[in-house]
Amino acid sequence: MEDSRPTGITASFWHAGIVVADLDQAMDELGRATGAQWLPPQERPDGQQMIRVCFSQTQPYIELIEGNRGGLWQTAAGPRVDHLAYWTDAFQAECAYLTGMGLSREAGGTSAWGGNWAYFRLPAAGIRIELCDTAGRDAFFQRWNLAGLCTPGTTIVRAQLQRHPAELKRTRHACHGAHRPGGPYAYIRSPPVPETPMAAHHCRSRRALPRADGLRLVRWLVRRRFG
Repeated sequence: MEDSRPTGITASFWHAGIVVADLDQAMDELGRATGAQWLPPQERPDGQQMIRVCFSQTQPYIELIEGNRGGLWQTAAGPRVDHLAYWTDAFQAECAYLTGMGLSREAGGTSAWGGNWAYFRLPAAGIRIELCDTAGRDAFFQRWNLAGLCTPGTTIVRAQLQRHPAELKRTRHACHGAHRPGGPYAYIRSPPVPETPMAAHHCRSRRALPRADGLRLVRWLVRRRFG
């Protein structure tokens, strides 16, 4: 017997986006009501204007957008839940799936940190689905100090080594590419996830101590320190 349940997109849920008229007031209100803590607001272009945006530090992740009357995140109808965002490794295929449902693609393009994004309107639900290409995820996390969200131990191919928020170390598989814009690249592994994303920039890539004691441990420490 065939499964009659809808397939849906295979992307992973990222955050809920809420449009507000007063960002500071919304941050304070949601913080006092739910205990949510916020990353410092940042500016984002919206047409000819700039808007302010902030993210919560912990799950469930919330994006607050201080919209404007004439832009993509309009405030004429008052505060509202605007969209549900998903990271996807198959951006074009997921877009094709939503288009095949008859959903309207309202906006999209290439983000400032790399990778594509798109908004699809769900008219009956009164909300938009945002698809975010994972090609821009690591740079996005770096910009927002959210690097701790990377899955621990996953390999990030050709990631930039310069000014990485979690100070990732090169591995013995390093593959230099200085001819590329942005400096050297390497195959690297993400560090363990800190307790909160805000702690990510304090994280260090740690090597496990060998199982030794006494003199063996001292010798190991000396070799590591002085080469």
